[in-house]
Amino acid sequence: MNILRYYNAVSDEDKNKKYAVIKQCITMLEGKGDAALFDSMIGDGSLQPFSVGRKIKVDKDEITIGRRRMDIRDIGRMRISEEGSMALYDRYGKKICGTFTVNYMMENIELLCWCLHHYGVEAEITSGKGERVYQYIVLAIVIAATIACKIFGII
Repeated sequence: MNILRYYNAVSDEDKNKKYAVIKQCITMLEGKGDAALFDSMIGDGSLQPFSVGRKIKVDKDEITIGRRRMDIRDIGRMRISEEGSMALYDRYGKKICGTFTVNYMMENIELLCWCLHHYGVEAEITSGKGERVYQYIVLAIVIAATIACKIFGII
């Protein structure tokens, strides 16, 4: 089940699916979205089991991350960046999974965000400036390495 089929609140200028999903999830988590639509999709609380990527599976109020099975209420908070990274933390602040396990490009990520929000998991929304700086540093290193390879005739 993909919420984007049912919930089309993304404006026309958001052509990039990644940023459209990020915007939609953050809007919903801030309480500005149409929560009644999400609630009506679930109905009487009989949420069908679903997968998010290859490593995350949600079955009612239980979540399996890799081989670790836990109650959704054991997740203390989720950190969401406007640049696309996500991370889940337990009640003690220990990171359960990060960007490589859970991110916005996975199918059903909106449904996972809704479930976590529904069960009262705290959402921390960050600006993503640190990620942008990191991306620029990596880009500069790649350009410098490419130039160095051309100068020294390695490639």
